[in-house]
Parts: sequence; structure tokens; C-alpha cells
Amino acid sequence: MALHILGVMGMSRHLLSRHVFACLSGEQMILMDLRHDQYLALSGESSRHLGQAVLGWPAVRANECDSQRDIDATVADLVARELLTLDPCRGKSAAIIKQPPPMRTLLPAAQVCGSALKQRSIRKILRPIRLVIAAIQASVWLRLRDIEWIVTTLLRKRTPVPIDEAAARELIASFYEWRPWLFTSNDACLFDSLTLLLFLRRFAIFPQWIFAVRTGPFAAHCWLQSEDIVLNDTVDHVRSYTPIMSV
Repeated sequence: MALHILGVMGMSRHLLSRHVFACLSGEQMILMDLRHDQYLALSGESSRHLGQAVLGWPAVRANECDSQRDIDATVADLVARELLTLDPCRGKSAAIIKQPPPMRTLLPAAQVCGSALKQRSIRKILRPIRLVIAAIQASVWLRLRDIEWIVTTLLRKRTPVPIDEAAARELIASFYEWRPWLFTSNDACLFDSLTLLLFLRRFAIFPQWIFAVRTGPFAAHCWLQSEDIVLNDTVDHVRSYTPIMSV
């Protein structure tokens, strides 16, 4: 029998399902559901209810008008959607991830092509082959696998160590040099970031894949980051988003 996690006054505290991630964007709680590949923006009322029922949920101002029946109804709805659970083997705390704020980019866009064009050793000429393989792998994964499988697979193989900035700088320069031959810069950030991630991993460089959201209006975005360094986006752009998941 699964052990329930108890909260104040002995009440069972629910957990976020392991395929669900949460963040507070502005004043709105957002849930990311990997299993169903969708986002859910919670109302202020629902956020208050979950603050009293979910372990690690960010502090939300309580309202005396919220009855236990209302709280139970909100929880029951999310349990039915498989977003919450009482099973510790299938759940986790709802604590928001702590990601270092982006402070700098690894390579300014104006320097990318110029740096890459100067690289002409045999070893560096082989890089496009690995980039093609990474792009094909990313394309196949996104077509044939769901995002939950992709994230779970990458998390199993992640090596959380600081990157070698000099090596990463050269590889990213090669990526931007050859990318126009494989796909356009207008392609979705999901494919762009996954391709670069798989490419860098072939050289034992393991940045984090950051998924983030913003509200008013709602938008979702992803990029690669190592500590406070953004690898494939600008600092000003990514700062407008709130991280919800790090892979």
C-alpha cells in the first residue's frame, strides 16, 4: 500500500504527477503536462485551493470563502486529469524549479558566422556530419515519440557539469554556420534546441534544456542554458519567460 504524505492536521497532501511541472508566471500558476503535451493556466481560485492541498505548492493568499467542498472539487478535477496524485511513487513536490537567471549569451549572433568560417581543419569539417545526424535524430524523435518520452530519455543520460565554454563556443559557431543548409531559423524553437542539444552531447557538452512560459498573452518557449549562460538565444528575449522545466 502506498504511503500518503501528510500535511497540517493530518490531512493527506497531494503531489504533482511526475509528468507535470508548475511555475508562477506573474500572478498566474501554469501547469505543463508532458503526457498530454499541453499547458493549463489555473484561475486564482484554483491556485488558492491547491495551495491548501498540494505539497510544495507556492504560497497563495487564502480566502475565507473557500470551502473544503470547493477545494476537494478542484483537487478531484486535477486528479481525474492525472495531474495530481497521492502516490509518492508517481508524484513529487510542486516546488518551483530554481534556475539561475540568464546573464549572458555564449556567442553574440554577429560573431557566429565569422568565427565558424575560419575553422577549416579535418576534425572540424567532420562536425557537419554529426550535426546532420543530430538533426535527423531530433526530427525522428519529434515525429515518432511524444515529448514525455524525449524528456525522460534525456534526463536519464544527463551529466550535470559546467560546460567547457571555449569548446561550446566553437561548436555553436559550427551549428549556426551549417544550420541554414538543414533548416531555417524560422523553424520551431523545440526542434532547433533539441538538435543543438543532441549535437553538443556528441562532444560531451551537456547544457540544460529550459522550457518556459509567459502570460498576457500566453506563450511558450525553450532554449539551451548552462548556469547563467544562454547558448542559442538572447538574454533579453529569454528573460521575458518564466522557466517551468529544466531537462
